[in-house]
Amino acid sequence: FGPWHRGEQVAPAGPPAPVALFAGVARPADVLATMDRPVVRFRALPDHQPIDAAALDRLRAWAGEAPLVCTGKDWVRLPAGARGDVWWRELRVVVDDAPESWFELLTSSQ
Repeated sequence: FGPWHRGEQVAPAGPPAPVALFAGVARPADVLATMDRPVVRFRALPDHQPIDAAALDRLRAWAGEAPLVCTGKDWVRLPAGARGDVWWRELRVVVDDAPESWFELLTSSQ
């Protein structure tokens, strides 16, 4: 994972624990396993699921008093005006035994 963010700002201390984590990625259990905060609630969403204002309101209600946390991939799918109080981190993907040239090809296409 990269550094913690809250909204658009880097937040080095990260969210207070415990957190409510949602993840709409292909392997949500991997996100849960690498979280550096105690997770009091966890919700796996389908990969690439859109998150509109109503869905975000349901996630906030589900989180209760716990800070709402997601991946950077999920955060960008939140409604732009509603992202400010959601904590997030970028995922770091590690591919075992991949040649360095593979990573260079992947990142040069962005």
